[in-house]
Amino acid sequence: MRIVFEGREWGLDMNSVRYQHAMVIQSYTGMSIGEWEDSIDVAEKLDAGGKPTGKLVNPPPEWLKSVGALYWLMLAQNEVKTPIAEMDFDFPAFLVALMEGTQAELDRAKAEAAEAGQRPDPTPPGRSPTADRPSPAPATRRVTTRARPARQEAAGPAIVSGAVVA
Repeated sequence: MRIVFEGREWGLDMNSVRYQHAMVIQSYTGMSIGEWEDSIDVAEKLDAGGKPTGKLVNPPPEWLKSVGALYWLMLAQNEVKTPIAEMDFDFPAFLVALMEGTQAELDRAKAEAAEAGQRPDPTPPGRSPTADRPSPAPATRRVTTRARPARQEAAGPAIVSGAVVA
């Protein structure tokens, strides 16, 4: 996606987050990458008739850090190195630029789909389909439905390691 901000055009690719970038974002926000992406998505308020009002539902408290991490990722993907905790930017202007870039990307995807005679992918741009929460780890214990035979005591002597045990 292309974002025009601070007099410059920036690239931002949420589908191509490098491992080191993911580690910085996780450390800074305290969230997994999937949780971080989810926290960026904020719904629009609807009126009584179900029409958008142009206002956003109040975002969760971690939203500020999430948007800051998104801004940092944009910088990092464009070879601008800055510590994530020390960055400063015009927050409302970045949100406007981000929304304009997102809308342009959606419009582009719709136009391409119309040319190809297909319906566009409803996944918002930048949303990684594999970034959802990971599935739980497989069980380490084998579970069986077979009943175990009852333990029987030996009637006579048993041989254990070559010795006769009475």
